[in-house]
Order: sequence, then C-alpha cells, then structure tokens
Amino acid sequence: MTARNLAEQGEPCPLWIRADVQTRGRGRRGREWISGSGNLYTSGLYIHEGNATEAALTGFVASIAVAETIEAYVPLGVSVKWPNDVLINGAKTAGILLEKCDNRLIIGIGINLMYHPEDTLYPTTHIMAHMLSHDLETEEPGVPEPRTVLAILAARFEHWRHVQLTQGFAAIRSVWLRRAVGVPGRVTVNLKNDSFSGYAQTLGTNGALQVRLDNGTIRDVHVGEVFFEGT
Repeated sequence: MTARNLAEQGEPCPLWIRADVQTRGRGRRGREWISGSGNLYTSGLYIHEGNATEAALTGFVASIAVAETIEAYVPLGVSVKWPNDVLINGAKTAGILLEKCDNRLIIGIGINLMYHPEDTLYPTTHIMAHMLSHDLETEEPGVPEPRTVLAILAARFEHWRHVQLTQGFAAIRSVWLRRAVGVPGRVTVNLKNDSFSGYAQTLGTNGALQVRLDNGTIRDVHVGEVFFEGT
C-alpha cells in the first residue's frame, strides 16, 4: 500500500521500500501472503511508460535477480517457475507480484529467509534451511538479514533491467529459460473458467507460456495456475 501511495504521488524513481512485517500482504489472485518478521518484504518502484503486457515482462527480470540473490546464500538448487516463483530444490522460496500505477511499475517481492509458511498449495522452504553452519560463520554473505539481502537484490535487479533495456527481452528470455523448471515438459493449467493439460514448449517472446495441446494446437497462457509434471 505504501508503494502504491508513493506511485500515485509521483515519488521519484527508482526506489526500494522494505517492511519488517506486512499486515495486508497478498500474492496472486488476492491470496494472503504470510508476512511475519524475519523474511524480506520489499517493493521496487520504477518508471514504466509501456503497456501492461510490456510491464509483465519485468517479472522475468525480477525472477532472475531474485534467483541470483538467493544463490549468494544457497549456490545450488535454485530455479525459476513460470510466471513468477523462485524455488530451492523444487520448493517455493520467493514470489513476485507486479502492479502498474499510471507510469509507475511496482515490483513486489517476498523472499523466505528465516522461515516459510506451512499448509500451502505448493511445497515451500526458506533460505536458512539450506545453509550449513559454516556458511553462517563467514563474513560474506553470512546470515540472510533482510537489509543485506535487499542490497544484493536491488543491485542484481538493476543489472538485469539494464540488460532488458539495452538488449531487449530476448536476452532476458534466454537466461530465464536456462533456469526454468518444467519447461519443456508436461503441464496442467487451471484458468478461471477452464482447465487443460499439454506440453509446455517454451516461453514466448511476449512472456506467455506456450503449451502444445494433445491435438497439436499451441495455446499461449498469460495468467493461470500451472502444475508442472514431476516438480
């Protein structure tokens, strides 16, 4: 809410906001995002003059930045899942939610650092669960403290946003696909009024998940719940 208020007020960008806790955290489709103390809850505020479809592509920029941030603490097993989740060993560790407000783009990011919610739709985990005692005793990066993690995240986001602006989405798409879990592979897609299965072939140049149905038809999925076989 703070980020949206600042966007509506025309706050200079770029800007990152961090909260110790969130009382009204939300994920996709309005789901509650468990937001107690100890994890990272942050929103980046950036100028964006493009349309909503172009804005959505920034989610892939954020996914790569979050994955690299997590790898500073957990070097192995980090992957991305369409459209906006980051995983450790197949369990969700971070989520991203984009919101367009006039000519501002809000990039909301939550990363599980010290704990993760239970009884969720997908398996979940947190960074500390994958760190060894030796990792925690070193000076760099040490314990995943929210302020430090945000500094890494902001730097990696700036890097990949620059790549997007100078080289186009094709460069982001290539990096994202190398990290993606379940693509290519069998997938089930649940939409608001429809459900179908098929073969997720690749990420389209417009950010859609391209799914080949059993009859050979290619269907572009822009939003929806996706369940990748074997993940």
